[in-house]
Amino acid sequence: MATGPFSLNFHLISPKARFQGTFALAYQMEVNLRSLYLELADGIGIQRYKKLFQTMARFEDKHIYSLTSHYPEGKVAEKEVLQPDSVIEGGMQLRELPDEILEQLENPQKILSFCLAIESQAFDFYSRLANRCRDDQARDFFFDMADEEKAHLILLTNEMDSFLANQY
Repeated sequence: MATGPFSLNFHLISPKARFQGTFALAYQMEVNLRSLYLELADGIGIQRYKKLFQTMARFEDKHIYSLTSHYPEGKVAEKEVLQPDSVIEGGMQLRELPDEILEQLENPQKILSFCLAIESQAFDFYSRLANRCRDDQARDFFFDMADEEKAHLILLTNEMDSFLANQY
């Protein structure tokens, strides 16, 4: 479950924002998280979790496609290098570079917990944005994004269940 005050990361978007105004933020968060997942996949030695990070990156590709299909003229340039303090999906600030994150992910349970934390925060963030938006199109879009995050959480929860079942 995501933690923090209800207003966490609300500074990123105005409640009066229209879909066009929310697009660049959502797009960049998705691109940044996709880049992070791909860099983590490249750096991890456990094949099963390399594939998991690649799957998570493909989920972000779908979000990016969804965004550009709703608002293709608003596409912003993707960052070439993921930097500390980049905003990733869910409004989380990336405080460390992917190599530093990998050092902390020394076992499958920590890897899955890391992914669950990101996706849980994203679900929470998109749900709260949807409830805060006054523009119908933006609100509907954020509810759709929150629903997609639920699917990611189900996949990760099943993976965690499988891992834990094999530990005992």
